[in-house]
Amino acid sequence: MLIQTRFTANDELMLAAYSHDDRELDDLRETVKQAGIRDDAEALDDDANGRPGIGYQLTYDKVMRLEQVLGGRFLPSGTFVSTLARTGSSYRYACREITVYGTGPGCESILAGSPGLATVVCATTASRKGWFGGNAALGSCP
Repeated sequence: MLIQTRFTANDELMLAAYSHDDRELDDLRETVKQAGIRDDAEALDDDANGRPGIGYQLTYDKVMRLEQVLGGRFLPSGTFVSTLARTGSSYRYACREITVYGTGPGCESILAGSPGLATVVCATTASRKGWFGGNAALGSCP
């Protein structure tokens, strides 16, 4: 999955997620619900690679709640940066680069409280790193 984020001139976060795997998009929907945000995602046109997408437009108060659930913050550029420290309620995941052709060489270790949250954090990591997408698995990068 790939999640692209940016702030509008009105300081609303535009979040666009693309994946061929409905379970990954469901992880995003569940994360939004965990943040106490109504799931009012809109269907987006498929991306250039045919991946279906969903989008959210979030006001500042909703962004703050999403940041709390994800364990990080969105920079003014819209880029998500994890600030989660290793605790008993967080786990280390390997966020592996996905290319159009399969697994790529990139890998970044991330922390998340659950597999679903790891999927979302990994998808924002993929965007920040310029990858086609990211796939999170329990464990660390080599």
